[in-house]
Amino acid sequence: MALLAARLKGAGTVIVTDRSAHRLALARRLGADLTVNVAEQDPVAAVRDATGGRGAHAAIEAVGITPTVQQALAVTRIGGHVTWIGNSAPEVTLNMQQVVTREITIHGVYGFNAEFAQAIEALGSGRIDVAPLIERVAPLEQGPQLVHDLAKGTLEDVKVVLKP
Repeated sequence: MALLAARLKGAGTVIVTDRSAHRLALARRLGADLTVNVAEQDPVAAVRDATGGRGAHAAIEAVGITPTVQQALAVTRIGGHVTWIGNSAPEVTLNMQQVVTREITIHGVYGFNAEFAQAIEALGSGRIDVAPLIERVAPLEQGPQLVHDLAKGTLEDVKVVLKP
């Protein structure tokens, strides 16, 4: 979703990092310009290489744990912006000097009513197509097991729709 939202807002080159080959393949199908498997290559070096050494104008951190927060800061250029949408850990460790001396703006985002209205409009108008993200439609009764499998990491589906 972050990739689709970034494109909707006019992002130029979109680079997606992940450790899941499955999610990276989906990102390529959705139009990512570059995908980086962090289990196989250094994401900071890959982003620096792709941006001529400058780093990304903006990074979206969608996990919310210390290593990914640090990665987002490291790939962002001087004067760049990092948006945090990940919210996994209640606390993370980051290098404050890196934020201050490189003048990085950090913005936290949480779903609020204004964003929901914008999302509904983008979906309804067809400007965002989420169909490729939906990898499974299952009966509502399977919900608890699917959530359990997602939490354990045994299910790679990106989005699951539960139907009553």
